[in-house]
Amino acid sequence: MKASMSSKTLRWTVVGSIGTVLAIVVSVVLWAVSASSSRPGQNPSGQTVNQGGQNNNQYVNNGSGSITVTASQFTQQTTGKTRAEAEALAQKYADVPPPVHGPAPFTIVDAPHGVFIRSSGRADGWHVGAVTNNVTVWADCRAKTDFDPDPTDDTGPEWLRIRWHTNKTNDSLAAPQPSGPYAAWVYAGLTVPAGHNGQIPTCDRME
Repeated sequence: MKASMSSKTLRWTVVGSIGTVLAIVVSVVLWAVSASSSRPGQNPSGQTVNQGGQNNNQYVNNGSGSITVTASQFTQQTTGKTRAEAEALAQKYADVPPPVHGPAPFTIVDAPHGVFIRSSGRADGWHVGAVTNNVTVWADCRAKTDFDPDPTDDTGPEWLRIRWHTNKTNDSLAAPQPSGPYAAWVYAGLTVPAGHNGQIPTCDRME
């Protein structure tokens, strides 16, 4: 006589199998949600946010992550804005420190014709390139010098030392990178901090 399974037993076997499959699916979905919400640099809504401190330095060095994305978003938001308008936008980051290590991003603003990058923030410096308006430069520190290129604003002779790709005399446009091997200088009066409060160190030297 062939073994047979009652219709009741078969029904509960099928129900049990479906229940097992559903439990597995739910577990996978919950794991994916948990993993997504715990990724560094993301808030629960999935938007990239700026996280102050050493993690930002790691992201900058990786070329990805919170500080870079925030700088890019901030730069887009300042397109067509005056310096005063860009500074107002930057206030939302007033409590966010710049990276502990590595350069901090600043956005060039209110420079419709671009701005020269110089070998020094002093009067005897020369051009080592140029950038357009609304680009990000990467600064290690700031300094006050003897050269104020725009006495009409309230910045004074303050300059940012940034990462640059060359130390040779030129007026060519270039895109700054945080990994630039040379030090160069840009007038602070045409910049605003991008995604942080701008409190970077004072430079210990001009070179």
